[in-house]
Amino acid sequence: MDLSISRKDVLDGTTVVSARGEVDMYTAPMLRDALNEAIDSGARRLVLDLGGVPFMDSVGLGVLVGRHKQLETVGGGLQLVAVSEPLMRVMRITGLKTVFVFHSTVDEALARLTAPQLDGAASGAAG
Repeated sequence: MDLSISRKDVLDGTTVVSARGEVDMYTAPMLRDALNEAIDSGARRLVLDLGGVPFMDSVGLGVLVGRHKQLETVGGGLQLVAVSEPLMRVMRITGLKTVFVFHSTVDEALARLTAPQLDGAASGAAG
């Protein structure tokens, strides 16, 4: 199965990347390149829509982990959307369920990214 990828810059520093097809050792480099291109263009927060991805192997998981770590170093991150149950099962087994933030829809992910955040310093200062 081929992999198709689209990208949309939606907010300052936030990009939505949508993938459709299987992510495996042959197609994972395409996903990596698309995510790297978004990061190189200034995205610090990536929302990856996996609603059209029925299968991802360990190479694809490695791409996700690598980009997530890269974004964390600049205060950003990679959030995943519409992860299928088989892929979510792999996330649980590998422990990646605790690494990524998961959302049902792109709109939900974007709303979360634009919502005011309460950090420990802010909540500590209020008390």
